[in-house]
Amino acid sequence: MFFNAPVIRIGNGEIAVGKARIPVGLVGAIEIAPKGPRLAARIPNLDANAYLALQNSVKGLLKMDITDKNDPTPYWVFSSRSPDKVIRAVEQAKSAVAKARV
Repeated sequence: MFFNAPVIRIGNGEIAVGKARIPVGLVGAIEIAPKGPRLAARIPNLDANAYLALQNSVKGLLKMDITDKNDPTPYWVFSSRSPDKVIRAVEQAKSAVAKARV
């Protein structure tokens, strides 16, 4: 079986990873997972409800908390070749949404 890397899109007030999407206003902390050979070691106590979008050949891994109380998904874990850029883009999008509310 062959899997492509998840496509990550950030814009119009939302982030999409693969087929999943969420407004950036419902995104909490986003961080780079520590380097390590196994997902279980990188994300201890992985929740069964977490959204996963992974590609084994991509070493960058992000964990993004979801703050929506009505969403059973506590966080997303996804691969990225440029995790620092994704974090910056999400933080900028969150800032833009917060400014638009004022």
